[in-house]
Amino acid sequence: AISDDEYKSVMHRVQANKDEDRLSICYFVFPAAGSVIQSSKYKPFTYKDFQEQVQQDIKTVGFKVGLEKFKQMQTAGKAT
Repeated sequence: AISDDEYKSVMHRVQANKDEDRLSICYFVFPAAGSVIQSSKYKPFTYKDFQEQVQQDIKTVGFKVGLEKFKQMQTAGKAT
């Protein structure tokens, strides 16, 4: 949503070397829960709204769907 769908998430994968140890370090940056995310393709929503939607998606369908709930309908060049 932040990039207006210009940037897509990638599938995370690794090719491990069976002869050497590997160390993975995860680093994530998240906005504050009350931060409002605004985009021309999505209705404004808070990061907390997004987190709650992701949790609901995982419980109901088994994976993250997330942003579809916030997507605006596009009609004749206008967002609704």
